[in-house]
Amino acid sequence: MKKILLIFLIAVAVIASALFSGQMVTTAFSGVAPTVYLLQRATAPPQSGDGGDQIAFSSDRGGGEEIYLVSADGSDLRQLTNGGGAYPAWSPDGMQIAFGSNRDGNFKIDVMDLDGGEPVRLTDDPGMDLSSDWSPDDAQIAFESDRDGHSEIYVMNADGSGLQQLTDIDADAWNPA
Repeated sequence: MKKILLIFLIAVAVIASALFSGQMVTTAFSGVAPTVYLLQRATAPPQSGDGGDQIAFSSDRGGGEEIYLVSADGSDLRQLTNGGGAYPAWSPDGMQIAFGSNRDGNFKIDVMDLDGGEPVRLTDDPGMDLSSDWSPDDAQIAFESDRDGHSEIYVMNADGSGLQQLTDIDADAWNPA
């Protein structure tokens, strides 16, 4: 009983922390242990014309995992990618999303404008590249890659140039956000 109460209190603390930091939270319970999922939320830029909050997320609702955009009230659902996408990350100016794309069978970092268009491939290494996040000035993108045999954090310019490895540890490093 004490273990269940402790798990519940930890889950409540994680959810409260995420809510106060502006993230959206959903949970799934499997047995007695909750799984907490944090969803990134961003406000649409004033120049988008809709003036409301939008949420980017990945879903396999159409058969393969893709990136979708939806208004915070659940309306205006729109599929952004076609060919595979996961782990969306908003650019600070709200005009682009970086994401892990598996359209070629191995996850790479792609970027696309929210107004549509084709994704632009930023990484091209045999390793798997995932979990990107933007610098506050839109100039760089950090991401996780297993290109050296285990997961490390890398950073590159927003156009894919200037790649630098930030971590070099014997364990895995995940989620640069």
